[in-house]
Amino acid sequence: MGSHVPPDRLAARTALTLGAGFLAVGLVLTGLGSGRLGPLLLMGGVLLLAMGGGILLMSHTAGEAAARLLGGTALPSGATTPPPKAYSAIEALVVRGEYGRAADAYEREIDADPADVEARIRLAELLLKHLDDAEGAATRYREARDRTSDERRRQFIAFRLVDIYRDHLHAPGRAIVELRRFLDSFPSAPQATGARAELTRLLAEHHEPS
Repeated sequence: MGSHVPPDRLAARTALTLGAGFLAVGLVLTGLGSGRLGPLLLMGGVLLLAMGGGILLMSHTAGEAAARLLGGTALPSGATTPPPKAYSAIEALVVRGEYGRAADAYEREIDADPADVEARIRLAELLLKHLDDAEGAATRYREARDRTSDERRRQFIAFRLVDIYRDHLHAPGRAIVELRRFLDSFPSAPQATGARAELTRLLAEHHEPS
């Protein structure tokens, strides 16, 4: 008899699979300059990945939940708006593997518009995934968080920072700070239960008072 997959995990798996597919196709179409279809697919992919991550966070054990929540799967794109300005051209550089040029292009966008949150989020993911600069990614994420009041973006950034500090920089103390910040800011968020469980786990592992 085959093993039974709980409905919540099946739903999460489906959402993550579809989200990854939407993102892959969206990135290619965006790089080819397909107009609105590519950005729309990117947006749909991000929403599906966020949904799948939220389900995992609430259904898995504390250790599994935080380890898998958006960990290395979600590419931030305009969660609330389509990619503006020159982002399509920059993402085409990413698709071609020209990561250094893409990073420079995002830096120019930020220099031209210091309030540009989207460019900082995209640059952070590029630094983390392709340029082996986790500290730089964390810096850009913190800058983005400080420049937006959008709650969904702030929640996304919070968990990306937890992921970076815990799994890339191996700095559990900094991950604990981010989890506490998240719970102070969003105590009733759907992810709060999983965040509390992960905070408890990290505190127990590293013998810090709660």
